[in-house]
Amino acid sequence: MPGAVRALRALGVDPPGHPIEGITYRQGSTVARAAFRTGSGRGVRRTALHNALRYAVERHGVPILTTPISHVSQHSDHIRAGELRARYVVAADGLHSTVRELAGLRKVNTAGSTRVPRWGLRRHYALVPSTDTVEVTWPPQSEAYVTPVGPNTIGVAILSSVRGGFAQQLSAFPDLSARIADAEPTTSVRGAGPFRQQASSRVAGRVLLVGDAAGYVDALTGEGLAVSLLTAAELVRCIMMDRPSAYERAWKRTSRRSRWLTEALLWARRQPSLSRRIVNRADRRQKSAALHVCCRPARTMTSLSRGAPAMAVGMVSTPSATKAPFGHTVRRDAYETAWPQSLAPLPEVPSWSLVERRRVAACQISAPSAVIPRPRKRCNQLSAVFSGTKLAALSMSTMRP
Repeated sequence: MPGAVRALRALGVDPPGHPIEGITYRQGSTVARAAFRTGSGRGVRRTALHNALRYAVERHGVPILTTPISHVSQHSDHIRAGELRARYVVAADGLHSTVRELAGLRKVNTAGSTRVPRWGLRRHYALVPSTDTVEVTWPPQSEAYVTPVGPNTIGVAILSSVRGGFAQQLSAFPDLSARIADAEPTTSVRGAGPFRQQASSRVAGRVLLVGDAAGYVDALTGEGLAVSLLTAAELVRCIMMDRPSAYERAWKRTSRRSRWLTEALLWARRQPSLSRRIVNRADRRQKSAALHVCCRPARTMTSLSRGAPAMAVGMVSTPSATKAPFGHTVRRDAYETAWPQSLAPLPEVPSWSLVERRRVAACQISAPSAVIPRPRKRCNQLSAVFSGTKLAALSMSTMRP
């Protein structure tokens, strides 16, 4: 994603790959294209990224050790991880982190144990990319992602809650299966999962978690690497200040938008009536869609288990009549300062949807006289803007009671 490309460049890391200019969503015969508005992304093989990171580390004279870690012991002024002694241990050892387990930071997900686990499989093919976007296909229960990673190579990833081999999963995508039927696979099938992993905290004394080891929701938004790089920068800042305990709050603040958006989309995918309408609504709004997301921090946050469904409902809600439920007719100039500046100008976006814990006020863009729901204090806003020949906007907010 563009954010990850910028973060890597700031570190002097420039892995080879294929430019990505947006995302193409497919659902049945409906197709919607969302162009990135903040720069280009890049399709990169994981091995190419690892090599680029390793080269950058070695270029700065950082030694790389391959010592396995079987135990962690903390002391007043240092920590031992296996045979290594250091001031801090930063665990970036992935989804099923060994250090997270050794430090006692693994959280057993009892409250959400009824959630169906999701898994991912991927394979690369020798095929010239047909587009400069990531192609996402959404049938029930799974998603397929086709990503250009080189001039003659594409990556095919399938995320699903249904266990099965790659060929079995691919059969749910007949158009994609036919497209790659004659292409030569260049890699073996690799998989990961279950995706959802939780940590009780990101900090335990001198142990700090970053990346997937710090907690993971799902891969469907493609933001994992960007969030990992941003939170890693926060981790370094906290250690440089000798305040490792401050990293927990910094991690939550930095990753909040991505976690909320992922939870909302996952919830919508589990609702067949809503899932079918996400791509359809984007296509009806315009033929060249752009998705923008922004969040405002709040002093307190409501439970995500209540907020995510409300946000997802707001994303696909049907147009209201002359007045939105729970809405109030107000002077638009009173809201100009409240409207997120990163979105389109307020005169072009006269209203937005308001979502609370147990009620939804949906106000679609139709005319300058549209009703604007009354804003509340200390709210978290998640705004999606689809811009094209006709501009529309939706904004979802999870409120304090």
